[in-house]
Amino acid sequence: MPPPDLTGWAAAPSVFGLVLVRRGGYTVGVVENAALVRHYAGTRYVQSRTAAGGWSQQRYARRRGNQADALVNAVADRAAAMWSEHNLGE
Repeated sequence: MPPPDLTGWAAAPSVFGLVLVRRGGYTVGVVENAALVRHYAGTRYVQSRTAAGGWSQQRYARRRGNQADALVNAVADRAAAMWSEHNLGE
């Protein structure tokens, strides 16, 4: 019995979503047939590390954590809105 033909299964999708995230910045896009057809780049403030110690260090760490969480939520919302227009994520 010959092995099944998997070339169609292994082929790259013609439409897919793209997300790039770095502290404080992000890009969300849609790629169709190897071309970027739509994209959005945005920023959210995420505080850098501080040299403060004690109570301040803990307070700044919590603030950074909250700001990073807000960044992730902003990226997820933007991606969901953009990708729903292109029927991605279903």
